[in-house]
Amino acid sequence: MTWLAFIISLLMGCGALAWAYLSAGLQVAGIGLACLSLLWLLTQWRQWTWFAGVGLFVLTFAAGFGMWIGLPAGWMLAGVLGGLMAWDLSDFLARLRFADEEDKHSVVPAHLTKLGILLLVGLLLSTGAMLVQVRFSFEWAVFLALFGAWGVSLLVRWLRRGGA
Repeated sequence: MTWLAFIISLLMGCGALAWAYLSAGLQVAGIGLACLSLLWLLTQWRQWTWFAGVGLFVLTFAAGFGMWIGLPAGWMLAGVLGGLMAWDLSDFLARLRFADEEDKHSVVPAHLTKLGILLLVGLLLSTGAMLVQVRFSFEWAVFLALFGAWGVSLLVRWLRRGGA
């Protein structure tokens, strides 16, 4: 089940970005992103865990560059979210190798549920941010950024303790 979620998230991340780049007429970048998904899948199968960080960096850079050159924000968002999910599941699969079979039956559904909830919240918040554009002064922007970083750190700490 975890492998299936990893493959779907990898296809979502690389596929969304590849589609956006190919639609814009940037064939080399689109084909390169499609090849990245195959390479990431191969490295995950070979248990080369270091490649997940490289894949996430490339997908994030491709999404940022795509936003900079004016590619559709929805495809860029889907690419980054898929990349984040694939990166998380890659690490989870590496840690899962050392778990007992009994533990896997309880840990896997819990992790996938938490990841799905975080994905949904991130998707809703980022979609809302794309739809509603509000102008803030610099001071308010700094305050909201610090408040958001504090909230994310609390969420990460809560998730590491095992959630509710």
